[in-house]
Amino acid sequence: MTTAQLGRRLHLTKQRVGALERAEAEGKVTLASLRRAAQALDCELVYAVVPKESLEEVVDRRARAAAQEMVERTAHSMGLEHQRPSDQETSAQIRDVAERLKAELSSRLWDSDVGES
Repeated sequence: MTTAQLGRRLHLTKQRVGALERAEAEGKVTLASLRRAAQALDCELVYAVVPKESLEEVVDRRARAAAQEMVERTAHSMGLEHQRPSDQETSAQIRDVAERLKAELSSRLWDSDVGES
């Protein structure tokens, strides 16, 4: 479709269609403009935010970070008493705590009827 043809469908001049295309290329186009262009092309505008990683990966990463903070805080206190666990023991504890945190979260996800019809 030419710029002139799209302009006729949008009731815009060729210059205005060109400006719309430049705004889109520069990431400055509005959703309203995209919606109008989609309608003129007999299309549906789909606007979505897509995660960079899976929900499982996010939960794993967050649980591990929380577990590491908890375990390191305890290990530091133990270190003050010259009882700090080895790095290997600390790593194992972090894994265990992260798994417990994930299990607690997943069991609570089903505590209510939120989202069910």
